[in-house]
Amino acid sequence: KSGANVDGNSSLSNGELIPYLEKQSYTDAEKSALFAQMTKSDGKGYNSVKSKYGDDGAYEWMVWQANADVNRNGSASYSELIPVLEQVPKAKQADYLASAVPPREGSKAEVIQQNYGNQGLLDLYTASVYADTNRNGGVTAKEAKAYLDKQAFTKAYKAALYEAMVESKKNPYR
Repeated sequence: KSGANVDGNSSLSNGELIPYLEKQSYTDAEKSALFAQMTKSDGKGYNSVKSKYGDDGAYEWMVWQANADVNRNGSASYSELIPVLEQVPKAKQADYLASAVPPREGSKAEVIQQNYGNQGLLDLYTASVYADTNRNGGVTAKEAKAYLDKQAFTKAYKAALYEAMVESKKNPYR
């Protein structure tokens, strides 16, 4: 543990701990157990991933998040997580993302997740990242439509995603 604390403060960030564990000759299950013990990873997301994918999946989930944390502040937003999803097997992507960035209660993202599951949440977050072509942190009606028109989604699904992405009374998919 002491070799992981590179900044010398009294706590370990995921950005310090993951690289340290990666250099050790432990199995992924052992790394996951050590990570959980050292960080008190008892959060809902961690437990959800661990119960579904085991220790190896839980460790893979933690590494993916640490790699996405580009500004090294100890957490990653969905806009940081989406571009590095290729590190995660396709079958796990929706569950990992939903566990890492659960939607706020009462949000449009929560409605999408309730109606379309974790895949819906993944599609919404992915659309929100890649539709924002000018990278200003928001999606315009024009950007949302341009992105959704290129997707092989049903018209009803595009309508739901559009409404979650854009504050507009006019939905081109309705």
